[in-house]
Amino acid sequence: MENQLSQEALHAALGANRSVLLERLRSDGSLQRAARLREETKGEADWYGAETDDVTWSFVQECLLLLLALTRHLTEELKRFQEAPPPSGSLRTPEMAPPLPPDVLSVSQQKTLGAALQFVVSLGVCPYLSAGVGVPLGRRSAFGAVVEKLIRREASPPAGRRLLTTTRVLLQVAEMATLATLVFSRHLGDVMAALCQLGYEPHREDHRVGLPSYMLLTEESRSCKEALKNLLGKVYQPIVAKELLVLQGGPKQVPLRVLTQMLFLLCREQIRPSHADYVLGIQEKKFIKWVTLFTFFFVGQIWVVGNSPSPTLLAALQDVLPVIFTLFCFTKQSISHLRAPCQEILLWFLKHSETSAALPLLRQLSGLRERGNDVAAAFHFTAGGDGGVRLVCRQTCSDEDEELYEKLSGEQWRLECLVQLLAQLSDSDLAGDFFLDLLQELTGWAAAVDEELKDEEEVDVAAMTLLEVEQQLLGGAERRAEKLTLLQALAVMVESLEQEQLLRKTSQVVDFMVSLLQRACVGLDGTSAPGVGNPVESQTLSMGMGLVATLLSISAEDYSCMLKLLRPLETLSQQHPDVVIQELASNLRAVIATHGAHRPENLADAARCRGNPDETTKNSKAKSEERNQQTPVSRLPQRPSPPSRSGDPDPSNKSLSDWLLEACDPDVPTRAVALRVVTRMVQRRHPEAVQAQEKVLTLFLENLEHEDSFVYLSAIQGLAVLAESYPGRILERLLQDFQRGPSLPSSKQERSLETRLKVGEVLMRASRAMGELAPHLGRPLLGVFLQGTRDPDQSVRASSLSNLGELCQRLDYSLGPLAQELSSCLTALIKTDREAEVRRAAVHVIAQLLRGLSDKTTQVLSDVLLDLYRALKLVVRSDPDQAAVLHAQLALEELDDVMRRFVFPEQKLEKKIVVLP
Repeated sequence: MENQLSQEALHAALGANRSVLLERLRSDGSLQRAARLREETKGEADWYGAETDDVTWSFVQECLLLLLALTRHLTEELKRFQEAPPPSGSLRTPEMAPPLPPDVLSVSQQKTLGAALQFVVSLGVCPYLSAGVGVPLGRRSAFGAVVEKLIRREASPPAGRRLLTTTRVLLQVAEMATLATLVFSRHLGDVMAALCQLGYEPHREDHRVGLPSYMLLTEESRSCKEALKNLLGKVYQPIVAKELLVLQGGPKQVPLRVLTQMLFLLCREQIRPSHADYVLGIQEKKFIKWVTLFTFFFVGQIWVVGNSPSPTLLAALQDVLPVIFTLFCFTKQSISHLRAPCQEILLWFLKHSETSAALPLLRQLSGLRERGNDVAAAFHFTAGGDGGVRLVCRQTCSDEDEELYEKLSGEQWRLECLVQLLAQLSDSDLAGDFFLDLLQELTGWAAAVDEELKDEEEVDVAAMTLLEVEQQLLGGAERRAEKLTLLQALAVMVESLEQEQLLRKTSQVVDFMVSLLQRACVGLDGTSAPGVGNPVESQTLSMGMGLVATLLSISAEDYSCMLKLLRPLETLSQQHPDVVIQELASNLRAVIATHGAHRPENLADAARCRGNPDETTKNSKAKSEERNQQTPVSRLPQRPSPPSRSGDPDPSNKSLSDWLLEACDPDVPTRAVALRVVTRMVQRRHPEAVQAQEKVLTLFLENLEHEDSFVYLSAIQGLAVLAESYPGRILERLLQDFQRGPSLPSSKQERSLETRLKVGEVLMRASRAMGELAPHLGRPLLGVFLQGTRDPDQSVRASSLSNLGELCQRLDYSLGPLAQELSSCLTALIKTDREAEVRRAAVHVIAQLLRGLSDKTTQVLSDVLLDLYRALKLVVRSDPDQAAVLHAQLALEELDDVMRRFVFPEQKLEKKIVVLP
């Protein structure tokens, strides 16, 4: 009832307003020019029909006439304005504004014109759009729902003619730039929907009223298509893309031909060169390819969200999973919004794929199989803008050691990422199946060792060509690399995954025991059996058999899967040299073969010994001794073992001179222990050590050049303690050696660089130990480290920067006078140094500086903070080294935390007692 009253009121208001308008145009003398323009426009409008029963269409016609009259008037006035001569210079002053053109509308005029356009679109366009084309009026406002029921579609002219007329007039009005802004800023979507319907929808009976729609002529339809094409070329393209997305995603099904054309237009807009940068962020001149969130969003929508797994989908996804996994491994190293979509896609495939399809993929991702469908070797992922990723050409590395390190660390990281994915499959048996598959392959390789050794001995290198020798060597290297990869994968899985996830089912435990027993059987028929002389493997084998015995006592109905244990148990019971293992293997084989009918008494003891390997070892030794007593063997007298010591020797047993003498012993362990004892004497301020500072310093400096790491690391520790205890002259001597090389007469010049780096490590430890004395003691170090950043050797520059970072984060406010010099040094190294190692160290210094100053950053570094920020952003955007980019991102996060705390300080409730004067 209320809607009907609203319709009647609106109907009466439209009719009354039209009558008032016509009356004022006839009677008001001030509107004579407007009346004349209306009559001229009416005479040229072949679509105007005065005799119509539809009040709404009559109102729309009057609005269209007035819009055309306004357009004609503004066009004439603008033409006169452009043809008029400019005012003379004598009449103009510098402060005078230029005259406004006549087509500039005031705010009130724009509101009036906007209301007229809204009436035209609401009454002349939207009601005549087909179902599914455009956004219905009823979903826009309550007034729109009233208008939809007010329209009389059966009245003349037909709905198609009305829509065509209104659309043409709006396009004609939009030819003037001032009016086009008002039309397209609010009604672009409705105009585009009308043009799509008029140009591409087949004409059929209007199902809402049962009347045939107006049949457009071919020329009229073609003109609508051309108008739509021109419109898309003029309007700002991102707005066009948004409107097309809104139109094709309406609440009702869009007509097929209209939907097809909308999708075609949307695709055409997105692949335009000028628009691709906006939609996808592709900068082809700068980068080869950007991997955006849109791609993985669509892949996730197709495969992950709302789709039941099917062989077709899984097969299609498997081809691109290596690339997705490589991208996932890269995103795990930093912050990126692409990590979650990649992880969801990988987990979805691993959860729903068959084991036969998932295991080969896991082997490929772990490096055990040749990579296929992966990122080309000449390209790699780097960090992009806003948490994105880009694919760029890989730069060739001149240093073979650096290249090998990157390769090995990359393979290790891929394994860790793969195991992290498997760890999230807590309800799946895939991790256990993959683990058992690797164990089975390891068993096969262990069995083939003897054959490979025999083949290598039989190879006659003298009778082979150079190419055959090279192929032979490369084949052996590849096999060894595969074995190392397999062992690495097993080690990562054992370290990272829970035992319950590796072996979730009894069948998996049985398969694990099959692999263990088969490896124990390898070589039993030869002279080098694995159990002979190897108590660790014997204990492992005993514990494994105890595990099998426990399974037999828990689940007696799983004998069918345990039949695979019969053959290796038989081999162990007959050929293993350990009597206990022989007996245990024989008893287990009897229980499994009889399905539990025969159960020896000592089987329960074996199960209990599973948790106590020492007891098993004792029993094994007892049985072995009994067997050895039957065949006595002459034995050599053994020297009693010395008592074990939990710590270093007590320095009070000997004098300092004795320890100094042992520190020169050629035996490495003796020398290293003596150095550590002398270090502890210095740390405890032993009187002899205090008096012999010069001798102790010389001793540590001499041992600093030793080749063995046990010795020179002890010397480094001793020098650090010495510098902490007596910083005055010790630091001066160390700084001299770091800056100019070793000063001892016995020093080797060819090892000068290595010694300088070791001294740099000593200075770093000394900087850490300074604590609150760093502002006082650190000034000389700071100058030497800044000079070291200009050293010709890259390792010395990197060492100087590392020491600089450790020292600067402890200087606090005393760093203020040196902030400008420090900033200039770091930014210059970041921008100009060719070595990635040095750039990494420079960025790391900034990160340590921000971390050490924390909330004092804005006070101490106020003058250089912007320069440091720009340097970090430069590294993130353009540095080819991924480690440097990662350090820069971490530094930016530190800076972000500092600025957030500065701008938004933590709110604290405090009680203060103020004593008034």
